[in-house]
Amino acid sequence: MKVTLCRHEELIGADDQILQERKPAVELSIVLPVIGKGVCLEGMLKLLTIDVAAAYELVIVANRQDIDAAACERISKRYPLVQWLEKTGQEGTLGALRQGIQAANAEFILVVCADSAGPIIAINQMLKLAREGCAFVSGTRFAAGGRRLGGSYLEMSLSKLANRLLHTLAGSVFTDCTTGLKLFRKDIFEQLSLQSRSEGWVIAFEMALKAQFNGLNVGEVANVAIDRLYGGDSTSHLDKEFFAYIKWFLWALMKLRDPAAKRSTMPVKCLRLME
Repeated sequence: MKVTLCRHEELIGADDQILQERKPAVELSIVLPVIGKGVCLEGMLKLLTIDVAAAYELVIVANRQDIDAAACERISKRYPLVQWLEKTGQEGTLGALRQGIQAANAEFILVVCADSAGPIIAINQMLKLAREGCAFVSGTRFAAGGRRLGGSYLEMSLSKLANRLLHTLAGSVFTDCTTGLKLFRKDIFEQLSLQSRSEGWVIAFEMALKAQFNGLNVGEVANVAIDRLYGGDSTSHLDKEFFAYIKWFLWALMKLRDPAAKRSTMPVKCLRLME
């Protein structure tokens, strides 16, 4: 599939016409897998990009039926650089991420769940750590002033408990492995050898664990996650993904304590809100 740089008239799946055939000079590629119907991308993108202090592009990966054509056209006119990619393959969220990252033009990749808003207060700080040498930076809702608003109380409680146990029992350097907000260098993505095939965000959990296991220089930035602010079906399905989370939790208990692992041993760089 050709990579289409969409500006103005181009819509998702537009017969691979390339109206703009140049690689933009961007530092950050924001990759948004749209998983499920009803997400209001227009409102989410306004909040997400309002204060990004870097040249960026948007890379949106979605099924054709999940994107409103009129909204797609309005977004393409509003933002200088947008790529619309039609989701292919059977790898779930991992496949959508791989598609978007392969198409991305920037050195740094920001992955964010399309049904969450709030990363605007964390993006610049995450970029700061990446520029200072952190190969992988995660958001956190559970430390340094971070928090989660909205969403399921049960899911939030289980996520918080699991992250505390990972820190205590497995020595995880992150306080929030399960958040979908991650920023990393493009060249390290394939090094993680990711395996999750679900349609949800278990993949973000696996990424945080394997970034540590591979000994990457990592960082963490406090963030306020506002779930379901712009509608749509939640991409977090605890009933469907519970055992997938358990699988990677047990993997972390075994692997992160392994003396032979290259794992990250330096204390995580953590920035407080608005630091």
